[in-house]
Amino acid sequence: MNIKNCFKDSWQVIIFLILLFLIVFSLSLGRYPISVKDIFYTLFSEVDTIYHTAIFEIRLPRILSVFFDKNLIRNICVPKL
Repeated sequence: MNIKNCFKDSWQVIIFLILLFLIVFSLSLGRYPISVKDIFYTLFSEVDTIYHTAIFEIRLPRILSVFFDKNLIRNICVPKL
């Protein structure tokens, strides 16, 4: 096993875990804070609560839209002339 490949893979795992933490953290923030316990309960259950509406109709679409915005990084990193 090549040490460089192992190091590269561990960084990918670390970046994935940081990204996952930031997504859960972003889901918990808002006008009405939601605990991490309630976030996981809402994500993995079919009970329709106010948390379900806040997460699936407001917060999660906003978070996921960042991943599909092709111009986001370019707009942030490249100054407009």
